[in-house]
Amino acid sequence: MKKIFVAAVLTLLLTAGLAQAQSDNDIHWQESPRYGSWSFNIGLMFFSDEDFQDVYGNRGMAFYNMHAGVRLIHELELTGTIGYGFVEGRGVTPGSREKTDEWYKLHIAPGGPGLTYRFNFVLDQPVVPYIGGSALISYWMEERMEGSWKRRSYAYGGCGNAGLLILLDKLEKRASGALESEWGINNTYLFYDYRYTKLDNFDSDEYADLSSHFHSLGLLMEF
Repeated sequence: MKKIFVAAVLTLLLTAGLAQAQSDNDIHWQESPRYGSWSFNIGLMFFSDEDFQDVYGNRGMAFYNMHAGVRLIHELELTGTIGYGFVEGRGVTPGSREKTDEWYKLHIAPGGPGLTYRFNFVLDQPVVPYIGGSALISYWMEERMEGSWKRRSYAYGGCGNAGLLILLDKLEKRASGALESEWGINNTYLFYDYRYTKLDNFDSDEYADLSSHFHSLGLLMEF
């Protein structure tokens, strides 16, 4: 009986040692703790205000956005976002709304703090929906391409966004494990983001209305 007990103990110790050796050899066996994220996305912004649509069209403004987040509890993150976009268009004649020969360029640079929640419930979940919102303040400048005329100001408001994260780690586990062990990148995602922005100084008629819809694709990394 004593020999059977000793054999059982040795077997358990051997099994545990083999399992530990396997986890040590497989760099993707365990994931490091997640403290936050960083992302970059590019897309098209469509103005809601008809005056901007008349000048700059409805094909969308090229817009670049970057965000960084710090994990609070579970999948809730405190985030900071900053972006920049620009577009060119021809002026319009008041009343008739006919195009003129004058060219204008609009620059927008919004940023602010917010919160994001990801519906991530299992390890290596392949598709992760998320929602978020931010307070925003934006510097903007409009200038005439020929001449010295320009106007500039600030606009403030907020935005809400939602999207889908698609996990890329499963496509190449070895590369994913190397990124995690060497750079601390826990997960890498390709994502689609939709954002509605209300940037009109809370419905003030004295300021330009920079409200918009924004569709984009990007890359997000969790650390």
